[in-house]
Order: sequence, then structure tokens, then C-alpha cells
Amino acid sequence: MPGTTPNKSVDFAKVLDEAANILKSTPENEDTWSLLNETIRELDDFTKSDIIPENFSNLIQVFSNDIAALLTSQKSILVATILDFVKTLGINLSSDDFLVLEEQFVPEILKLIQRDARIFQLRARECIVTLVQHKKLLTFFPAVVEGFAEGNEFAKCNIMEILVEYVQCLQIDMEPYLESLESVLRVGCADSSQDVREITRRVYDAYRKQFKERAEILKDALSEESKNNLKIESPSLPSLSEESDCDSEHVIELSPTPLRSTTPQNRMIPLDLTKSTSKYLSKDSPLSTSSLSSRTSKLTIPCDDLPYMKSTRAHHHRLSQNSLAPEFGLKSWETSGANIDIFPMTLRIYPVPEGLPDRKPFRV
Repeated sequence: MPGTTPNKSVDFAKVLDEAANILKSTPENEDTWSLLNETIRELDDFTKSDIIPENFSNLIQVFSNDIAALLTSQKSILVATILDFVKTLGINLSSDDFLVLEEQFVPEILKLIQRDARIFQLRARECIVTLVQHKKLLTFFPAVVEGFAEGNEFAKCNIMEILVEYVQCLQIDMEPYLESLESVLRVGCADSSQDVREITRRVYDAYRKQFKERAEILKDALSEESKNNLKIESPSLPSLSEESDCDSEHVIELSPTPLRSTTPQNRMIPLDLTKSTSKYLSKDSPLSTSSLSSRTSKLTIPCDDLPYMKSTRAHHHRLSQNSLAPEFGLKSWETSGANIDIFPMTLRIYPVPEGLPDRKPFRV
């Protein structure tokens, strides 16, 4: 049996007989669990093929109880192989055909969720979720809900994850079981574990999308604390596009230039060279206005247009004694960072109006 590959020429009934002999006559221990694991794996491979007979579910029933009994094993590899086989059966068999096998496999799978080892809980949850997604296990919904009260914190989280799939996948078929679902929601939203409460909110969210009226009635009957735990949407922050104190008209764009004063009358406006750059072009610059898009031109910027010059003593003195400096400004070779190769240092030197006492150049 082990090592056999699916082939249409193989007598499928013979394969099942060999599997039944191994499963019924081989107890699980350290020496035999790998043989049992390989046998179930081969059954899984044949179930995925297109050579299974129509009465396959009836043939599986011969040794289905023996497979289900192996779910109590402590070997996680063997248990995972059995769960994969059950998932394959649920995917490939119709709801009516799989209904016969549910009574044998599902109760043992639900017991795995109550184990302390999380690897078994996660594997069992994955199997149950897959079966629910394929429209199976509707009649086992009360048994799933019943396990919520008996489980530990991690088991409760896994059961809530299963309930989310029940509500989303089975939808209208859930109507006969809505009271059981509401009862577990009441308990879950008041649970001491924050993780359980968070997943309960997800279940309630899915429940509200499918049964909005009943969900609102359920929420109204809860305590204030439980209502707070079931809040789905938190208040959104105000947007800048909405009317608020953060209206774009009142937002002041900060200048990259250091400011000396923060009073409105002395607030300096950054220099905008995008409006008119031609008047700042140096006369002896080899570049013209038409070449600005391809290269960066050298600019000659008068002192009046430099924001940081407006707060200096030299600037205010020139304003008060305008006649002393009739032609005050930068020469064609004195540019604001344009002819950077002329200056060997990072220090920028600006002219001082005539009439002022001698002073050292200032840094900008």
C-alpha cells in the first residue's frame, strides 16, 4: 500500500481493503505510527484523483472510525495527515455524502481545539474552517458553540474564528441557529481576554452585515461595557478638506529661512523665484531664459529681494538714508550662491551700504 501512486488501472477496492487491514490491525506506537501515517497519506492522494467510485463515502466508512481514533494521538504529524485527509473528503464529496462521515470525524476534531498544545488547536481550526467554507458542518454549529464555554483563552479565539466563517459562508442557512450565535456573542463581548473580545467584534461585524436588524436588537440589550466592546468603527480624524480649524486658508507655510521675529508685521515671506526669474539673470551669464528648463542659470538677486537681508541693520539704515546709497545692490559677479566656484569658502559676503561704520562681514 505505501508508495502506491494513483492510477486508473489500479483496483480501487483492493487499495481500500489493504488500507483497512493496516488501520484495523496496527495499533499506534513509536514503531507503527509512520506506517499508519503513510497509509492515510496514500488514501488522501487517491481521494484527490479522478478514479474514486461514486459510493466512496460508504467504502470509507469501513475504517473511518479507526482513522478517527488516531486523532487522539500525540504525534502532530500523524494528526495533521488525518486532518488533511478529512479536508480532502470535505472538498471532493458532496454535502450528502460527507454527512455520513461528519458524525465520525468532527467530534474528535473539536476535541483537538480543547487541547493545551496550540499546534493541535490551529490544525483543527484550519480543518473546520475549510469544511465550513465548502458548505459543510451546519448541523455541528451547536457543538462548536458549546465548546466556547469549555475552552481556554486560545481555544475561545479559535472557536470565534470558526464562527466568523459560519456567518460569512453559510449566511441564510444560519437562521435556525441565530439564538445560539447571539448567546455566544453576549458572553464573548464581556470576556476577560482582550483577544477574545476583539475576535467577538469581528463575529458581530459579520453578523451585522447579514442580519442587521437582529444585530441592532442584540446590541441594544447589552450593557454599556459590552456595547463599548462591540464598537466597530472608531471616530475618524477630521480631514483637511473638511471645514475645521485646520482650513487650508489659515495654514501658514513655514519659510526655510530662519526668522528673527514671529510677529505678523515682521513675518518674512520666502522669495519666490518662479514668478519672474528673468530680471535676476546676470548680464554676463552665458545662459538665457530659454535654457532654464535644461540647466540652472546664474542669478543676480538684489538685496531688497533677499528675505534675510530685510531684518539686518544695514537694510534698515539704507531705508532711512536712501540718498547715501543710490545704487545699492549686487554687482553682476556678486550672486547668491550662483558663482559658487568664485568663492573658496562657504561664507557669503554681501555689500554694506556706504555711510555705515566699518564692520566685519556677517554670516547668513
